Amino acid sequence: MTKVTNRQIIAALHKTSGILAQTAIYLSKTYGIKISRQDVWKRVRKSKELQEEQELAREAIKDGAESVIAQEIARGNWRVALQVLKTLGKDRGYAERQEVTGADGQPLPSLDPKLFEIEFVKSRFKGEEDAE
Repeated sequence: MTKVTNRQIIAALHKTSGILAQTAIYLSKTYGIKISRQDVWKRVRKSKELQEEQELAREAIKDGAESVIAQEIARGNWRVALQVLKTLGKDRGYAERQEVTGADGQPLPSLDPKLFEIEFVKSRFKGEEDAE
């Protein structure tokens, strides 16, 4: 049985954007070498060189995705532009943020179960205290 070389794995990683299952399939089809996704994962995990190459392959796919986003913005796609602003434009105030507060902007009451029980019991008997 022929062993897969690091060079072959590197080529496959770049061809498949660093996706290990696809890397295993590519190695099998291209070189006729049967290797499982798990075996590719083990090889990558053990080799600093393969880890770096997988990261480079994944960075390349991110670069491609960013290019598509830039093209969509250039075409005037406002939905894409808005999403970019929500994620990258936070420093310019384009963040979706929800503030959760209690009544009249006060802090939320403590969620300590014992305190909750005490407050609940007090509220149930509030009217009886006033009657005495």
